[in-house]
Amino acid sequence: MPNIKSAKKRVITSKKKAERNTVGTSSMKTAIKKCEKAISTNDKEMATTALNTAIKRIDKAQSSGLIHKNKAARVKSRLTKKKNEMEKKFYFFFFCEFAIIKIKENQYEESVFFI
Repeated sequence: MPNIKSAKKRVITSKKKAERNTVGTSSMKTAIKKCEKAISTNDKEMATTALNTAIKRIDKAQSSGLIHKNKAARVKSRLTKKKNEMEKKFYFFFFCEFAIIKIKENQYEESVFFI
C-alpha cells in the first residue's frame, strides 16, 4: 500500500477504471456471443436485433479505448458477414423446399431446378 497521498488516490482511481473497463469489455463479448448464437439458430429477426446490439457495444468499447479501431471493424465485419450468409442459406433452403413441393405436385419438370 502506498504512503503518499497522490499514490493512494491513483490506486483508487485505477480500481474504478479497471471495473469500468471490465464491464465494457464483458458486455461487448456477451453481445457478440448472443449474436453468434442467434445466427446459428437461423432466426432472422433475433439475429438482426442481436447484431445491432453487438455493433453498438463494439462501437462503445472502441470509442472508450477498450479495443483498437481495427479490431472493432474486423469483429463487426465478421458478424455482419455471418448474418448475411445465414440469410442466403435461409433463402436457398426456402427455394429448395418450394421446388421440391412443386415437383411433387408435378407442376414443374425436375431438370429446371438443377443448379
